[in-house]
Amino acid sequence: MLKCAGVVKTLATLVSVLAFAQIAGAQSQVFSLPLKAEQLVGLKVEDTDGQKIGTVRNLILDMRTGEVKFAVIGSGGLAGIHPTLRLAPAQIMSAATTKRETLSINATLGQWKGAPTFNRSQLASLAEPAAARQITLYFIKTGTRMPGTSRNLSGTSDVRINTSSCTLKLANDLIGRTVVNSEHQKLGEIVDLLVGFSQSHTAFAIVSTRKFFVRGREYAISLRELTCADGNSRLIVDTNITTFQNAPPFSQQVWDTSSLTNPAVFSYSKPGQ
Repeated sequence: MLKCAGVVKTLATLVSVLAFAQIAGAQSQVFSLPLKAEQLVGLKVEDTDGQKIGTVRNLILDMRTGEVKFAVIGSGGLAGIHPTLRLAPAQIMSAATTKRETLSINATLGQWKGAPTFNRSQLASLAEPAAARQITLYFIKTGTRMPGTSRNLSGTSDVRINTSSCTLKLANDLIGRTVVNSEHQKLGEIVDLLVGFSQSHTAFAIVSTRKFFVRGREYAISLRELTCADGNSRLIVDTNITTFQNAPPFSQQVWDTSSLTNPAVFSYSKPGQ
């Protein structure tokens, strides 16, 4: 009887240890780079004190440089409906957290409550250096540490200023867009974006050639190689079919050196495939 009781106790202990390990693993999930835009939208965002400030509603990307400029974070509202949208410069956002499905922002709740608000009609104006500088200065003045600030507040003269509706794009608006080549031949459709909050990385559009239920191939195209056409309904990449057929594979090394990437088109397969 005592022997049976000992076995039962040992099994109970083992189950408890496994359960704890499972919970700990779930709570310490760290995002791998590059991140996917659709993975980020909807994630919780916490401030430096671990308090929830809202959820990611969108990302704003610069088509000229391929960089993520801002995260659009929503907070408040009734059951998440009609939240207040505020802008967070990409450099104060981080996915290096130990909490499941949670991003962090390098700001306090008090600083965040006074952060600039956002609505879609402001998108084109945010391409102006003065507008972006004003948002950055808000966080600097409120004591937020801004990595790479000197690059943001100066050195804007070497960037081509173009405040057309294709300068800045919302991630949600890019996903689903058709991509064509310079001869206006359809190449595929953007199904997601590979992004990072660091300025050292260029975002990539994942373009799928799938048609209806027929499985196609996927390619990673540097976002800065895409330009707008047909009233922004389509995006053009200045290349030909041969480039796609001979595209080298996308890899972690490509991502790590993406700010210097050449060529701009890579064959893409999901991690683990």
